[in-house]
Amino acid sequence: MVRPSEGDRATIANCFIEKDWGCRRIIREFPNKRWAPSTVARIIRQIKQNNSTKRKPGSGRPRTARTQDNVNAVEELIQSQEDNPGSHKSARQVAAYVGISRRSVGRICKDLRLRPYKRIKVSRRDNNVRSKRKERCRKLLDRFTQDDVKLIMFTDEKDFTLEIAKNSQNNRVYGQNKRQIIPTRLYHETSRFTKKVMVSAGVSWNGKTDIHFIDTNNTKVNTDCYVKLLDEGLLPDCRRLYPSDDFIFQQDGAPSHTSRITQGHLEECTPVFIKKDEWPPQSPDCNPMDYAIWDLLKEDVYRGRAEKFTEQELKDAIVQSWERITLEQIRSCLSSW
Repeated sequence: MVRPSEGDRATIANCFIEKDWGCRRIIREFPNKRWAPSTVARIIRQIKQNNSTKRKPGSGRPRTARTQDNVNAVEELIQSQEDNPGSHKSARQVAAYVGISRRSVGRICKDLRLRPYKRIKVSRRDNNVRSKRKERCRKLLDRFTQDDVKLIMFTDEKDFTLEIAKNSQNNRVYGQNKRQIIPTRLYHETSRFTKKVMVSAGVSWNGKTDIHFIDTNNTKVNTDCYVKLLDEGLLPDCRRLYPSDDFIFQQDGAPSHTSRITQGHLEECTPVFIKKDEWPPQSPDCNPMDYAIWDLLKEDVYRGRAEKFTEQELKDAIVQSWERITLEQIRSCLSSW
């Protein structure tokens, strides 16, 4: 049986008042609604008693937790004070302090239209970095129009581990006593130094580059390695996506990217590129690869996987998942830039 909505209650009231239908007739006329006879009968009884489908003010169970004093206390404690960031308390702490249940705290927050948001991890930045970041972001905003953004090739590197990342919140085992659970079920073993596969790629309004693997086992990721990656991988991909050679090359502030040799090489080999003193420092939230594309790829690579990858299996999975990222997804990520 289904609980009637406000619209359903109005329909039942109209049928009873205007058409003089009884409980059985109303249910028979609306079989798809699957209303319980007791519910329809109760609504009709309310109409007879109150001339309305709404409850009498003050009827029902009295509120003992959501009093005005408790509401004020929760509103003050659950949020940080304007002059004291980080001074808020958790729902558990608020419940203990006020002397009500966590469920009551949740209901009060709902009444106050307060929603919980997951805190976002960002790099710690000093005042100098913040100032540079703000200044360079403003310059990029002034420099590039919406049409110019369609020419930018955003590039980045990313590590993928052979180990499968576990969500500790969901990775649980059950037993009557923790000591009785065998170690192989209770403990999730991980390697101290997890082997990784490093990849480099880029996206633009016209599409995506190929996935390029960087052999960190035999090669140090330095200027020479990066320049070779540019010449043999990223720049040919850029020219494939932009046959008129009118792309704008972007990269972050990694040491191999900002070296004098790399900057000089990009000056010679690209039509336009964002120089090291033009890109905001410590700003992964400014690169669509960081704030969107890598997450899409990682989610697809590890989805449904329980066993550790071999290196080749991981590489194959990365390539296959990269191919599944569509142009529509890429453009949606770029549109928010």
